[in-house]
Parts: sequence; structure tokens; C-alpha cells
Amino acid sequence: MSAKLFQDSLDALTNRESLVKRVRLGIEVRKCFDHKVRGAFEAEVLRSWQFLSAYIRGKLKVKRKNRFMLPGGLLVAFVGSEASGKSTLSKDVAAWLKERFDVAHIHVGKPPKNWRTKPIWILISIYSGVKRLLVRPSNTTTSIDAADALNLPHPIVCWLDSIDRREHVGKHFGMLMQGCTVITDRYPSDFMDGPRIKGGSPITSLLSRFEQKNYKSIPSPDLVIKAEAPLDITLDRNSLRINPEPEAFVRARYDLAKNISFEFSDMVTIDTTQEYSTTLAEVRRIVWQRSVSV
Repeated sequence: MSAKLFQDSLDALTNRESLVKRVRLGIEVRKCFDHKVRGAFEAEVLRSWQFLSAYIRGKLKVKRKNRFMLPGGLLVAFVGSEASGKSTLSKDVAAWLKERFDVAHIHVGKPPKNWRTKPIWILISIYSGVKRLLVRPSNTTTSIDAADALNLPHPIVCWLDSIDRREHVGKHFGMLMQGCTVITDRYPSDFMDGPRIKGGSPITSLLSRFEQKNYKSIPSPDLVIKAEAPLDITLDRNSLRINPEPEAFVRARYDLAKNISFEFSDMVTIDTTQEYSTTLAEVRRIVWQRSVSV
């Protein structure tokens, strides 16, 4: 919002300007906000329902079990390389905090398909299935280096991922603004789980711009918990999984995770090589301290 628009709006309220002018300025101010919780009509319907629900609960003497943090809730992101322990930590912290607050736990790395992208995902799935039937797998084994491991997704797949992540976070942004604590497993950054399309042609350049715009519209977390462990331990953990990732992929993701940073977020690095109970207790303390300071 420009300083002039703010001053004009303040003067209009102070001097009780005409209704038409105040409405016009209000519309201009509203355009300045990228993240809107709800539309005007939807917000009015929801507000009426909440008043009615609160009235009924009061008459029935129903007590709220969850506590909310107002204003704005808390967005906590767990990030790190593969097999660093971030997924387990995020789930356990969410389950613990849910006993005390209104909490939502989401996976931003693998979000559900949005209705806008689902038809394209279905077509891609059909194409992949037909391709597997028609093309015989090669018997020769080739080694995959780190660069190849990270460049496997097609630009269209990367673009669809950016839409699904944007919509998944946006769906919970309304809950966040109503005081909910949103805890995520993975979160887009410039170095990892963010823009991946390289513009080498007019089409890929266009998709790259769309992808970057989608990621820029995702809000920054309030608190980032970065899980870290040495590479050898990370590889050992990955090998013990039911469906382990290729080693080249794990190595590549490990190198990317070193550079994860968020300009407008508080970030704390956690050593996950400690006893798990010790690590969990430390993360709980950090999240609780941030929660009560909201």
C-alpha cells in the first residue's frame, strides 16, 4: 500500500468524507492485500453462522476444547533433506500441540490434487500407463548422478505441483487467520521444493514465470524448524525405509537442503542425531515458546 493511499484513507475517515469516496478508497485498499481470507459474501455468511453457532453452544453450555491464537495463528514449517527426521517430528509435534490448540498438519511437498489440475494429472497418468505398456524397459543399468536425479520432473509437472502447493497452503490460510496453528511437512523455498523450471524455450519460459508467480503467492512461515543429520546417517535411514529413494536423489536433496533459508521467517536448526526423545522435547520447547509469544 502506498503512503498516499494510506493518508487519503485516514483523512477520509477522520473528516467523515462522503460514503462514495470511502467505498472507493476501501476498494483500492483491499486490492493491496495478496492473501485474503474470504470473499465478502462468503465472509458474511460465515460470520452469521459463527454467531448462530456460538449462541447455540452458549445455550447448550458446550465448552470449547481447543484454544486459538489470535490474531493470525501460527504457521510452522518443518524442512530438511530426505530422511532427516522432519516428517516424524512434524507429526509428533502436531499431535502433541493438538491437545492444547486448534492444529492442522499438512504435507506441502505432496499436496492433494486441486480441482484445477486434476484433469491434467489424469491425462498424464493415462499417458504414463500407456507408455509403460508400449515401451519395453531396458535391461541395461545406468548410473544417475545428482543433477539427473533432480531434473527428472517435466516442466508441466513442476508447474502443476506449484499450483497444487499454492492452493493447498491457501486452503489452510483461512484457518490460519482464524487462529489455527498450521504445521507443515516440507515448505517451498528458493533452494528446495520451490521453482524448478528452467526457461530454455518460449513455452518453458512461460511456464517458469507462471511457476514463480505461484510460489511467490505462498506466505512465509512464522517459524521454520530445519532438521539436519550427517550424510552417512541420512543414507542409512533412507536405506531402512520400506520404499527407499535412490541414493543419487537423496544426495542431491541433501546438498540443496544446506541452503534452505527464509528471509522473513524465524529459523531454528535441529540436530536429529540425538536421542529422539531429546530432539522432540527441544522442538516442543521451541514451538511452545513461539506459540505463547504470538
